[in-house]
Amino acid sequence: MEGEVQITKWISNATNASQIVITTTGKNNFTNGKTITIRGGTGNADANGSFIKANKTPFTFELVASTGSGADTGGGLAV
Repeated sequence: MEGEVQITKWISNATNASQIVITTTGKNNFTNGKTITIRGGTGNADANGSFIKANKTPFTFELVASTGSGADTGGGLAV
């Protein structure tokens, strides 16, 4: 959206669970209920894509309506 600043954070983990929980390497300023795109994640490939964020903490958030597909092997970006 016009005037909105895009935030990008490195991902350190994506849980193999239903709902996937993403852990970022630094504090994130993401907002619950907004769409986020995960890309470049390996191992847990189903974490890649666009999702609604929920249950945000300073270092984690859930991907609404997501299910993990395997053990995470690190990496990826949350945009």
